[in-house]
Amino acid sequence: MAKIKKQYIDDGSGGKELFYPATVSDAVKFPDTSETLTEKLSHLSKQENEEYLAVETDADDKVLAATYADGSHYAHNLKSETIPEEFVHIEDPEDRMEITTDADGKVLGYRDSEGTRHEHKMSLKHLELSDEAATEVNNAFKSAGIKMENPSDFSNYEHIDLPIPRIAAQVKIYAPKLPTTKTDDIEAEIEYNDKDGNYFRKPVILNVQGSSSMDYYVKNMAIDLNDGSEIKFGDFPTQDSFHLKKYYIDNFRGQCIVGYWLMEQVYKSRPLGQQYPYEYNYSNDSVTDGLGDVKKDFFTGAKCHPDGFPIVITWVSTKTNEETQMGIYAWNLKKSKEVYGCNKKTAENIILDGVIGADTLFGGNIQWNQFEIRNPKSLIDINGNKYDGDNPKELSDTDTLSKTVKAYIQNLSSLGAAIKASDTKETYAKYLLINPTIDYILLSQVVYNFDGFLKNWIWVTYDGKKWCPTAYDMDSIFGSHWRGIAEIPYSESTGTFDYALYSFMKLYKDEMGTRYKDLRDLKIFDAENIVGLLNKWLNTVGFDNLKEEYALYPETPSYRDSKINKQWELADTNATQTEYSDSIQYSSGNLCSYKGATFRAKESVQGIPPLFGTYEKFPEALGFYNSPKRVYNWLIKRIAFLDNYYSYK
Repeated sequence: MAKIKKQYIDDGSGGKELFYPATVSDAVKFPDTSETLTEKLSHLSKQENEEYLAVETDADDKVLAATYADGSHYAHNLKSETIPEEFVHIEDPEDRMEITTDADGKVLGYRDSEGTRHEHKMSLKHLELSDEAATEVNNAFKSAGIKMENPSDFSNYEHIDLPIPRIAAQVKIYAPKLPTTKTDDIEAEIEYNDKDGNYFRKPVILNVQGSSSMDYYVKNMAIDLNDGSEIKFGDFPTQDSFHLKKYYIDNFRGQCIVGYWLMEQVYKSRPLGQQYPYEYNYSNDSVTDGLGDVKKDFFTGAKCHPDGFPIVITWVSTKTNEETQMGIYAWNLKKSKEVYGCNKKTAENIILDGVIGADTLFGGNIQWNQFEIRNPKSLIDINGNKYDGDNPKELSDTDTLSKTVKAYIQNLSSLGAAIKASDTKETYAKYLLINPTIDYILLSQVVYNFDGFLKNWIWVTYDGKKWCPTAYDMDSIFGSHWRGIAEIPYSESTGTFDYALYSFMKLYKDEMGTRYKDLRDLKIFDAENIVGLLNKWLNTVGFDNLKEEYALYPETPSYRDSKINKQWELADTNATQTEYSDSIQYSSGNLCSYKGATFRAKESVQGIPPLFGTYEKFPEALGFYNSPKRVYNWLIKRIAFLDNYYSYK
């Protein structure tokens, strides 16, 4: 007979009872008799205990085995036919948590005191690594001199030729901070992955980009490749710097690109040799020979307007390794000489960017600080210093190149006086490239590019004499206000911008009507076509990215509630009336200004202002929900208005 042992078991009612069976088998083995469980255990005593479900001890109350309240088990000295006896406890001077040895005691593997597992040799069929682990493995191989390059990893290439991505590319910016000015010059790295296997990671210099966009809490950025390399995407020209445009006021994050695509269709609808503005500076009518200049005989990617594709940016802080989702941006071409097909050393190849109008240039009084001369390069200002486009000054009268460029710009500034003296087509033809100018104005009329006749247009010349405007920064189109806060009232049925360029539109209305008809017949100026371009952009962005974008930026001006009280409606996006007052009784139709806009009372109202609230971030007032269908509806009415204006049939 064994020594008497104590055993706790659950009594079934939540309490634990202590029994003293003569043997363990007596407590757990029941013969086939008529005795009940109670009768069988009647010789055992009971004791309450909350620690165990069951326990075995020896006569000295030393626990031999136990089942605890949480279901875990303990055995002091366990032997089993199925559990190997090699599992033993040893004291290790290296404080290893776990050691695996062979039959001779040779260590095969172990887990150190910090939890890291060390193995002498491993054979795996599959290995799944986190992104961080994969990076560490790759870095370890590189440190050991082992090349692990992906065939599509172009990080070490000096010239990279990539396709335009079919879906939004993933971009990570590794930087200690994001830029807040145009001169931050932050040293960073950019990682690009188009999800089709094309990848690179490059050092860049990071700055803010833009002028009016500086007012918004999320900025556009400029990147300059910092390793001497250059990249060509699709039919874009090769570049060593790019813009990352947020287009914060535009909830599509790229209707500007859609405007460029439409401009491209307009250009391409003309015959070869008359499509892009620079083609008017040379011609080739030969059937036996080309020009012998590779940049003239073949397309370089110079479209005379920027272009871009959608990306999704993540900022990775190099100080904390924290990742911040930045959302949808457009990877854009800059206003570079390559985009406009210009030579940086040719005095006649001039690009002007800035506030360009009668008061700053065409009227004869040149305001040199209002626009930048982006080409040619190596210019000298009037003070003898290197020309600075961020702080532009009048050009030198002594430096040969600068003096020549200055004379060409001064000639353009006489346009207004020449028109005043002789308001004829012949006068305009001396100063302007007529066909590209007509194309630009017609495009602007169709998409309501009202913001593109003073600041947001780029002027170019290729012979120093004849100039034309080109499309730029078209994020305020399809009737959208330049802050993105509303659809401009009646924009679908008013405005031909005939005030631009003096009397040009009046004198050339017949030619513009003919060209308009061509573009309508070709279904380029067509609501289905234009919204098709918009949907092409949005499909590349992807619905999930859009959904996340609006959650990330809930105050996007063109995708938020207007907060207009039901008694009022927006009459004008400018403040043109007396300021609203609670003391005034407004009758239906009465107007007042409030928060920078003008509102019309829809019924008799007093003490209720036009807006029931504003937003935290600039611009604080108004908003609307833009959508492709809204744009389509607007285009139907806009094109009908222009059909009538040009008598299109």
